[in-house]
Amino acid sequence: MTPQQVLQHYFGLSQFREPQAAIIATILSGRDTLALLPTGSGKSLCFQIPALLLPKMTVVISPLIALMEDQVAHLQARNIAATFFSSQLTSEEQRIRMSEVGAGRWKLLYCTPERLQQAAFQLLLNKQGVSQLVIDEAHCISEWGHEFRPEYRQIPRVLSLLKERPIIAAFTATATQKTAGDIIGSLRQNNPRVFSLPPVRKNISLNILPCQNNIEKTIQLARLLQKHRGEVGVIYVATRTATQEVCEIVNHVLSAQAPKMSNYHGGMEFEERAEKQKMFMAGQIRVLVATTAFGMGIDKADVRFVIHFHPPASVEQYYQEVGRAGRDGQPAAGYVLLYQKDFGILSHIHLASSQTKVRTIAKWKLHTVIRLLSAQSCLTQAIAHYFSQTLPSTRCTSCDRCTREYRLEPWMRTLTNQDEIARLKKLLIWRAKEARLLPQYRVATNAQLILLALVQPRNETECHALAGFGTGWCKQYWYSIQVCMIQ
Repeated sequence: MTPQQVLQHYFGLSQFREPQAAIIATILSGRDTLALLPTGSGKSLCFQIPALLLPKMTVVISPLIALMEDQVAHLQARNIAATFFSSQLTSEEQRIRMSEVGAGRWKLLYCTPERLQQAAFQLLLNKQGVSQLVIDEAHCISEWGHEFRPEYRQIPRVLSLLKERPIIAAFTATATQKTAGDIIGSLRQNNPRVFSLPPVRKNISLNILPCQNNIEKTIQLARLLQKHRGEVGVIYVATRTATQEVCEIVNHVLSAQAPKMSNYHGGMEFEERAEKQKMFMAGQIRVLVATTAFGMGIDKADVRFVIHFHPPASVEQYYQEVGRAGRDGQPAAGYVLLYQKDFGILSHIHLASSQTKVRTIAKWKLHTVIRLLSAQSCLTQAIAHYFSQTLPSTRCTSCDRCTREYRLEPWMRTLTNQDEIARLKKLLIWRAKEARLLPQYRVATNAQLILLALVQPRNETECHALAGFGTGWCKQYWYSIQVCMIQ
């Protein structure tokens, strides 16, 4: 079969995307390859199709068990001989799987870099033979990559133990020139052919919403969830505790209008994480509040929005996470709720390493993403420049900095609900009346008015429970607000 026939027979597709065909041809010719392709560009096909055409087995090194299971399930559903090794298998299951590999049953074998270090596994690979070794999420091998995994550095040592050197194909969605060079050097690739596409996907609109305080962040988050009501999305936060806190905030503020949501972080038991991921993929969970532990390799086509409640720690992390939206090619949106004090949280987390080099790299990445998110120039051009790419000189239509909307006050940019606008106008009139003898901001700040217009508390108790409203404030103003809104 030809690659085109494999594409049609197993995957039901009629044509390749650029540059899939060239990558596949390069691998089949026996040449090492490094592919830097944005999320959603179909990088998995680039090594899965050669795996079905090469004479011996293909081994895929993947960083996450959930990612391996997801990809293998998709392949097996297409009657492709694929399996995986993981620590979740029982001793008996591992024994059976080792026997099946030895019998030549599988064309694609997924495993973690830790599994690759085991002597029995190395012996099995040597006996069976490997045509292609794939390093997925290859940025994990580089200290300059945003998800460095020391175990990835051991891959070249294992390669040296194999009797026949396989073709080495490395894939990642996000890598600077420095990271790409580190990947090639660390894997000891022989004169690899390097493929790359601009990292910016035009179907994702990128929006930065500066916030003055946590109340404003809460307002913007609630509004965005109302704007995308019924759609699938991911909210990224910096800490495990925040995953639960944000769920509680949304359920409190939006009440019955809150979406079906849940939280996800790396501290959960494997079974709980797997169950939540399964529910999200099936649409039972519409919005997932997660740390960076969620998303690597997750291929859910209908994610319509990604919100960073806390800013990302690097440009790579930002673009990899926002790239989880719009994988079906349809319009999608990414939002960063930019509150400068949140960078202190990120500094505490990412600059805590005792290793000077790790801390230096993390500091540089953090400062770079702060500059990127805080600047007023084109966001898509800045991202492309970071990844040493050049975009066409056509006008940017992907970021809010190149639209008139960016000139509006941040809290006005998400104001789209006509009922909320009407309520806000009434509250502005109410504040003007109450402020005849006082400065108007002593009566209520803009953030307080917006929160009242958005949430519509039904009584004094509900109002008191909102962030920024104390008992004294409610006793002084609640009755007059009620009268204003009724009138």
